[in-house]
Amino acid sequence: MDARISPQTVQPLLNAKGIYLIHPVIQDRIAEPTEPVRDWAISVMNGANKDVPDGLEIKQFVNWASTQGVLALLFQTLSDLAPESSLTRQLGDSNKQYIAQVILLQEERQNVLGLLEPLQPLILKGEALAHFCYEHYHLRPMVDLDLLIEPSRYSDIENTLTTAGYFRSNSVGGSMVMPQTSFVKKLAGDIKSVIDIHTALFNRPALRSLLSYRDLLDMAVHNAHSAGMVPCPGHLLVHASLHLLAHHANNQRLIWLYDIKLLLDQLDSTDSQVVTRFCQHHNLSAALLDAIEASLDVFPTETPAPLVESLREQARKETASNFAAGLKNTQTRSRRVIEDWNSLKGGNQRGAWLRQHLLPPSEYMMQKYHVASKWLLPFFYLWRILRGSVKLFASK
Repeated sequence: MDARISPQTVQPLLNAKGIYLIHPVIQDRIAEPTEPVRDWAISVMNGANKDVPDGLEIKQFVNWASTQGVLALLFQTLSDLAPESSLTRQLGDSNKQYIAQVILLQEERQNVLGLLEPLQPLILKGEALAHFCYEHYHLRPMVDLDLLIEPSRYSDIENTLTTAGYFRSNSVGGSMVMPQTSFVKKLAGDIKSVIDIHTALFNRPALRSLLSYRDLLDMAVHNAHSAGMVPCPGHLLVHASLHLLAHHANNQRLIWLYDIKLLLDQLDSTDSQVVTRFCQHHNLSAALLDAIEASLDVFPTETPAPLVESLREQARKETASNFAAGLKNTQTRSRRVIEDWNSLKGGNQRGAWLRQHLLPPSEYMMQKYHVASKWLLPFFYLWRILRGSVKLFASK
């Protein structure tokens, strides 16, 4: 954490106008920098001290770096490589405001995890990686705190969060569509603490049987986080890789690729065996290798050579299922839907999946479409079905 920022200086920084945590879903609204600027930023993250390219617009660059999740990493590396440069000083102002938010959010997350610890949630994604892989917590930005829970404990967890001042966000549907619930609490200004409670590791039905809460709990690490349990490094790598392929194949943020690089750097022989056994059992060596190689293309490292070679050997032998083959390639929306449909078992599951997709709760519909009267909802349900059908069959 930046030594120049203390708890006493947090509130003035939060009140100042500047950069805040940017959610990745707005990435499409932020213009990409020129290719030389992007290549330069990646070279800085890889420790190369190169001259700043011409045409660097600071505001655009800061917004882009924030959306990519690498603003703090870039600032730290530039502080080491070129501490007196004007760019380092300019990035420092945005970094201070960002760290002020992190201090506020980290304290809240620690408090929540302390309350939930008796219910044994598993800490996932950014929070797990920030503690396990990164030198400093603030170097791994995250929009929310993701927790995987034993489904039977959901009611107790919801009650605990509600008592702690959180309210449940409207959800698009039930557990067949979205096995996670967001809980939100306002902290200061526009800053909110968001806790995502997952009852399954993956949202897509086709992936849900791959790793369960119990599978992860059996090998969880108890001392990687000060307030909870984290999946073992091998399982973290599997989750990071499959999450990238299944949900973000068209939008591979630099921070997600950097996560995989750091995990590869920290794997020992036992963790590597966890990965190779998982891939062999599920016929996913080639798919996982795609995610790992996407990371290595941007952030080269020699550490994972034995694991990569092992996965390559397994990939040459395996006959990939349609699902595994789909993970290896950018999928259309219609293809993803077909794979998820085929993974469902029986009429009951498929009926529930269709119903939850097409007819989400009325509260969600009223909020999403800004409907003032429930009498108008049938028209908006029809509009949702027609619009979704067009998107599905028009996707390429």
